[in-house]
Amino acid sequence: MTQPDCSESSLPISQRLLLICFLIIAPLEPITAQTWSRLPVPQNEAGKTDAAPWQALSARQASRDDRWLGLEVRDVIWSPDGDWVYFRWNLDPQPGDDPELDPWFRVRGDGSEMEQLPADQWEAVPSVDISFSPGKLYAAWTRDGTLYLWDKASSQIRPVAAGEEAVAHFRFVDAGLLEYQRGSALYGHALSDGSVRLKARTIQAPDPASDKAQWLETQQAEMFEFIQQRRQIDSARNSQAASHGRVPEIELPAGATLDWIGSMPDGSVLWIAHKDGAGVQTQYMDFVSESGEATPQLARTKVGGPDAEYTMGWLVVDGNLSNPQSVAGESADPHGHFILPEDINATPAGAEGETVGTAVVIHPPQWSPDGRRAVLQIASFRHKDRWIVELDWKARRLSTRVHDHDDAWLGGPPPVAGYLSPAYLAWLDNKSFAFASERSGWSHLYRYRSGRVTALTKGDWEVRDIQLSQDRGAWLITASKDHASDDHLYRMAAGGGKMARITRGEGRHNGTLSPSGNRVAFLSSDTLNLPDLFLVDFAKDAAGSRITQSGTENFFNYPLIKPELVSFPHPDDGKPVWGMVYLPPHPNGAGLLHIHGGGYRQFTHRGWSVYGFALHVGTLNYLLGLGYTVLDFDYRGGAGYGRDYRADIYRDMGNKDITGALPAIDHLVTERGVDRDRIGVYGISYGGFFTLAALFNHPGVFAAGIANASVTDWAHYNDIWTSRILNLPTNDPEAYLRSSPINNAAGLADPLLIVHGLMDDNVQFQDVARLTQRLIELEKPFEMMVYPIERHTIKTESSRFDYVKRVENFFARHLLDPPSRR
Repeated sequence: MTQPDCSESSLPISQRLLLICFLIIAPLEPITAQTWSRLPVPQNEAGKTDAAPWQALSARQASRDDRWLGLEVRDVIWSPDGDWVYFRWNLDPQPGDDPELDPWFRVRGDGSEMEQLPADQWEAVPSVDISFSPGKLYAAWTRDGTLYLWDKASSQIRPVAAGEEAVAHFRFVDAGLLEYQRGSALYGHALSDGSVRLKARTIQAPDPASDKAQWLETQQAEMFEFIQQRRQIDSARNSQAASHGRVPEIELPAGATLDWIGSMPDGSVLWIAHKDGAGVQTQYMDFVSESGEATPQLARTKVGGPDAEYTMGWLVVDGNLSNPQSVAGESADPHGHFILPEDINATPAGAEGETVGTAVVIHPPQWSPDGRRAVLQIASFRHKDRWIVELDWKARRLSTRVHDHDDAWLGGPPPVAGYLSPAYLAWLDNKSFAFASERSGWSHLYRYRSGRVTALTKGDWEVRDIQLSQDRGAWLITASKDHASDDHLYRMAAGGGKMARITRGEGRHNGTLSPSGNRVAFLSSDTLNLPDLFLVDFAKDAAGSRITQSGTENFFNYPLIKPELVSFPHPDDGKPVWGMVYLPPHPNGAGLLHIHGGGYRQFTHRGWSVYGFALHVGTLNYLLGLGYTVLDFDYRGGAGYGRDYRADIYRDMGNKDITGALPAIDHLVTERGVDRDRIGVYGISYGGFFTLAALFNHPGVFAAGIANASVTDWAHYNDIWTSRILNLPTNDPEAYLRSSPINNAAGLADPLLIVHGLMDDNVQFQDVARLTQRLIELEKPFEMMVYPIERHTIKTESSRFDYVKRVENFFARHLLDPPSRR
């Protein structure tokens, strides 16, 4: 590839200010300092593989961060030529290490040898957003805001765009042009000679002046001659700039932010922008700041704030790359805004002619392989509708192709997204595209072609991840097809058919295809083993070769206790709810329910813990060592069991999610020998909310509870999470009254420990301060502990140690030797 001439004399002044030039980075050289040909490579230097006899953790050990036990493999990505698999790991993980300093490794695609990369080569490692040009002669990706380009002919990797403004939304327009957005402008990088052209940029429309300001401005212009002369000079300069073909400018609505900008088949420009709602930001305090002053910090708005307003429009420009700056004449109608399709009711009834955006989120277009067709996803701010619309560029028209609706809210596993995010969508050829949907009640893959939607997968199980091969001929699917608590990898033809299972053994597996599609690199874990890297070559039809073996010496010296998967019928409908029971080596007769946070999350699975050691496994195994029987409970509203399980808490959190725990208590008593009067409950975030609601709404069921970082009043939580489930407080106040624990605090009759971080910018301390005042006024006894420097989760070892000891002491007082509860 010819390196662009970056000397100052070669660039006009305007481009000197816009472009940053880089030297070509040489191809990665073989590394001899640390190379392994015998695989797997153990993280534990002693190479110990046999676990020692079980022994209890100390409170200090249970308080260590994840690295005390070991560090899992992460960030797995193939090189663009498919010869190597890159990943991040650490052979000597130490508590407190900075994850950004973890080394990069690479292993040959055939699994023959593994190397550690020197730090000066880390920046050239591809990232998951890698994209290939037509013909696969080039590949591009971004890392830390810099756009990198790989040239197959030379095997060279070089940065092509960087600076203070990060690169976003890049794509190969055709075999010769790489287009990208940086800041508020659109650029084109010619692959033949490396030249860069500025195609278009956006400017902000001024905020409308008030009547008074406009009057004063007019008065000034009429009164003073020098203002009139300055305006004449500015007008002449603008006219001269336009006659010389300056870069076309798109004027965004006042206060709007550019989301996406890109060229169309004829060279014109399409753009999407949004204007944030004017919600009031909440505040929290940093009481232990470096300055010594109590410092207020800004955070999110509360639920029910104004929606953002999205707009989408176009600018007609000359598509000739040699002269991309000319703007079509007024007769060509160079500017315009798209109107919503009639079936998308984004504005109040009777509001005709509104531009796209008053109540929907618009996502960037996705292009067919030939670059001639584009579809966009549009999501309703009320979370109940998603449309896939096709863009007819010649007619400047959007037409609905697919519409998904849910009376509760749209959500589910990552392929079907949620939170106003787009679902998975990929073009299979120039006439059909595939998309993910929960329309059957389960997350599955569908194909759209010529007005017809066909299911490519089906059944009472979930598609949890999807990847289409580079040749668009086959799928790599992660699914719970064989069991709801296992994720396995499957291959399937692009048009559907038999799913061939790749991975074996219980647990969770997720992977990525090689560029050629004939190999897969995947991470595999179970409840007792950290995620490790494996490689499979489909041509060999092998079970896969293991590349890494994670776990420090502590991992083998303090073996974990394997849980048992259980289910029991929900008292409302008889359908199952799920849990994982952990049995202590020396039971003390007491039991605990651990309630996970996040709401939509699955803890009853046979893979490594979602929260890891520091936030989950450490404390849990410490409690097992103390003799408690612990049940990890997957309440209604959680992930893993389909749409109905997820949406069962619509408009009523703190009801079916909690009553489902009642048979879990029965199970502990009848099947595990736990004393019914000595069962406690604890959890963080949603788990803290669950604890409060359980104690307030069901007094006497639990002997004690610990609510950590808990939501106490949903009207004070954020919008995008809460409004999906409870609608808006102004529209559905009954849902908030039913669901918020603070409204039922008078029911507290059992011991409660409230735990919260003062720096929590998610569930802010105001939440628990309001509940505390309510409990004081109700004359309810309770205990409380605040952590001055902690946020939503406890990050420092000293705070975790204090928390673990408080958990031990609180439950010992109320479960092991409780006072009479009669």
